[in-house]
Amino acid sequence: GSITLHAKDNTSTAARTTTVTLFTTTGSPTAYQTLTVTQPGANPTVSVGMPAWPIATASAASLTTTVSSNTNWSASSNQTWLKVSPNNSSGNGPLTMTADANTSTTTRSATITVSVSGTSQTITVTQPGAVSASTLAVGPTTWTLTSAGGNSSTVTVYSNTTWSAKSSDATWLTTTPSSGSNNGPLTLWVQPNTSTATRTGSVTITTTDGTATATVTVTQPGATQPSTLAVSADKWPVPSASANSIGVVVYSNTTWTTRSSDTWLTVTPTSAANNVMISLAVTTNTSTSPRSGSVTLTTLDGKVTATITVSQPGTTTSLDLSMTGVEAPSWKASSFTVAVTSTTTWKTSTNAWVAEGQTTPWLSVSPASGDGNGTLVVTMLDNPSIYGRIATVWVTAPDGSLEKFWVLQPGTS
Repeated sequence: GSITLHAKDNTSTAARTTTVTLFTTTGSPTAYQTLTVTQPGANPTVSVGMPAWPIATASAASLTTTVSSNTNWSASSNQTWLKVSPNNSSGNGPLTMTADANTSTTTRSATITVSVSGTSQTITVTQPGAVSASTLAVGPTTWTLTSAGGNSSTVTVYSNTTWSAKSSDATWLTTTPSSGSNNGPLTLWVQPNTSTATRTGSVTITTTDGTATATVTVTQPGATQPSTLAVSADKWPVPSASANSIGVVVYSNTTWTTRSSDTWLTVTPTSAANNVMISLAVTTNTSTSPRSGSVTLTTLDGKVTATITVSQPGTTTSLDLSMTGVEAPSWKASSFTVAVTSTTTWKTSTNAWVAEGQTTPWLSVSPASGDGNGTLVVTMLDNPSIYGRIATVWVTAPDGSLEKFWVLQPGTS
């Protein structure tokens, strides 16, 4: 007869042996026959839960995966910055991978190898470099246009990251491109300036992470128009000789300056732009003569002028003496004073004569002339005659007005 033997799969990698004993069940003695059965072990197998581990950042990281095997296995890393645990195990079990922080800015990679006899599996690990701080600069940082017309200019952006550009006033100042990355050109465009006023704008470049900015300042002059200049009054007849002031409105579309013809006539401000009120001031005219001067305004380009004529009357003549006459107390020499009150210059004269035996007129006046208020000293010599004598002193102003007083000196008897 025959028998059939059935062997199950050998899941172990080790060969195994067993025996089958055949024996008789009748007769005596019992007969025995032994069969030896040998089965080789299974081939070593190993698999890992993931073929790759792409680490998201440069920071230290750890991740656990699974190893499936039917035998003992070992795990190792080819880079010191990447470690595995455990290094040895058997059968199915966890495998933990730990990466140190990447302090370099360069991406790095490593390989983990899980091995069994005759075969192995690998896990590829990549880790990005550390992100360096965003840098940003632009050059040049200013663009000053020389005319009001439309124009463009290109600056260079220096950066290690992505960035965007924004205008402070997109109605007349724009950029292309509006964003970029790393080093690159940035073109600025300006529209014509139809106003006569200079305008200033800026383009601000900002890194995507918002940590760095750079600015280009753009200045564009206004459109040139013919200069205009006018004043609200071209004459100022000052009403009196006293100090006075007046305001005059200047109408202009540009910058202008002022200049006075005389020191007694001042004007403020000495320069301004567009429509402004100026102030004219005169000092007191201490002279009896009228005077005139002018203030001249001139546009900055020198093409237009305006003049304000100023006239001021002189001081009204006033002349007065403190007495009209005096009688000396005796024939002897003596002196006395007379006060002069005046708003103008004056000079003195007398009709006193030279008496017999004397060399100078018997009456003299000092000073011979003056300006404004003053004091006259009148001096008389001895009167050698038995008869009294009389003289007149005149004080005369430039306009012919005069005041006088008489002096009587008695004789010796």
